[in-house]
Amino acid sequence: MRSTMMSVSLVTLVLGAVACGSPDASTLYSAPYESAGNGPGHDAGSHAQSNADAGSASGDEPDAAAQADPPPPPPPTQKYPAPHQGMGQSVSLGGPLLRQPHVYVITFNNDPNRATVETFMSALGQTSYWTTVTDGYDVGAMTSTPLRLNANAPASTDDPSIATMIAQNISKGAFPAPDANSLYAVFYPNTTQVTEGSSVLCQGVGGYHSEAVVNNKPFAYTVLPRCGGMDVLTSVVAHELLEAVTDPLPFSNPAHYLPDADHMVLAAFLGGEVGDLCQFETVLNVTPAGFPHALQRIWNNKAAAAGHDPCQPAASARPYFNAAPLLTDDVSISIYDGKVHTTKGIKATVGQQKTIEIDLFSDGPTGPWTVEALDAEQQPGGPATVELTLDKTTGKNGDKLHLTVKPLSRVASIGGVAFFLKSTLGADIYWSYGFIGN
Repeated sequence: MRSTMMSVSLVTLVLGAVACGSPDASTLYSAPYESAGNGPGHDAGSHAQSNADAGSASGDEPDAAAQADPPPPPPPTQKYPAPHQGMGQSVSLGGPLLRQPHVYVITFNNDPNRATVETFMSALGQTSYWTTVTDGYDVGAMTSTPLRLNANAPASTDDPSIATMIAQNISKGAFPAPDANSLYAVFYPNTTQVTEGSSVLCQGVGGYHSEAVVNNKPFAYTVLPRCGGMDVLTSVVAHELLEAVTDPLPFSNPAHYLPDADHMVLAAFLGGEVGDLCQFETVLNVTPAGFPHALQRIWNNKAAAAGHDPCQPAASARPYFNAAPLLTDDVSISIYDGKVHTTKGIKATVGQQKTIEIDLFSDGPTGPWTVEALDAEQQPGGPATVELTLDKTTGKNGDKLHLTVKPLSRVASIGGVAFFLKSTLGADIYWSYGFIGN
């Protein structure tokens, strides 16, 4: 729901956002690609000894094939990706989508980048990026209409004031009335300070999307302040637009608001919408070919289910790889919606040791990669909450590691402790998540 401020290429840990159903985790296993390896040739004739060489008295020629070593068995077929527990899905709670989104681009007189913003918005929905990130969500191409306010942006504003401004302009006919595909995007120049709740935008939060009502009709809107250069803005815009079109009414009638029930640990640390789920990726943004601006990668259910990089477009042309914890226990977790959810994790009390399997997988051949197990609370500099020990720290597709966990405490806000698995091969880094609870 919110875009968290971060560098153009790296992401910081996010807490909070917004709410989903639950596919059977077994349906998220896949091994669609097979590569039959070819072993080295075996020259059976090199081991045969002729009768003449042996000085046979019988004069019968021996069977060379019978004297040869048997050929080695063929190597097993390698499947890519190897079987593993799925990385999760974004599921709909049944709310509407903006299936043919039309964005009203609202700008102010004192915005020096007004024309650049309008040009960017008119082009974005026609790009291959937009086609890729909306694939599987039943959302079509985005179109836009500029709405130029004949006034300067205020020095400061807040969310209620912004919603009221949009509603008043709709009521008096200055803005078109909302329909099933409308989204109002308000762009503020860097001279305006925007607050949303207790958050000051550009101080940890880069933007957000929400909903309001005008003439008894709900409408979706997004707020986009200027927190840096154009690449910072366009990354935030991509995040908020994709969340707004897949979850336009997150409070009254949510759609893609949470991950599936088995992966609620993602919501506890990243947020649950399609942009939030990729906020912890090392490669946050891509710059599409022929397009001048950076755009955030977005969670893609099809890619995740097939064992590919779930954040699309893919971060690298090299094969995707990761380490999937095998989580089979039903445990309770608290997330930002104020509810306690049942999810998959490791059931262990404080001080109790448990060992689980970690399945390594990749969607193509790679060399061995390194796996680290990290305490989630320690990544932002917090206290240690769990001891994590891997029996091995390297492997490749099809290998199995084992992780021993021992919770040291329980984090009250989530009702347990969480851990990350970090997989590294050269410049490529990928992450997976696990949870320990009751």
